[in-house]
Amino acid sequence: MSLLAGLEQRVRENGGLIVSCQPVPGSPMDKPEIVTAMAQAGAGISEEVDGHQKGVEFIGTTLSGYTGPTTPVEPDLAMVAQLSHTGCRVIAEGRYDTPALAASAIAHGAWAVTVGSATQ
Repeated sequence: MSLLAGLEQRVRENGGLIVSCQPVPGSPMDKPEIVTAMAQAGAGISEEVDGHQKGVEFIGTTLSGYTGPTTPVEPDLAMVAQLSHTGCRVIAEGRYDTPALAASAIAHGAWAVTVGSATQ
């Protein structure tokens, strides 16, 4: 079974999938240069669509809103909609902290939603 088929099976069986990637203190990834490289791996819409066209199976909105001088209060639902309309499987992430916002991401075309700090 392929990785994607296994992931889809788990999502069907469990009604969802939660994934988090954060460096564990003292782990090999817990280095400023690694964390910086991960942050720099973020891309704009055109790069994400290009990645999808080249075979990337999932696009995350992880850094949406965090690369400018200010951080928006609400998640970037427009980005989710724009990417999902191109056929990308979008994992919505960033400021989804209530069930209503997570549901809104799904309504805008997200394949999955990552919740980091739910309030309700």
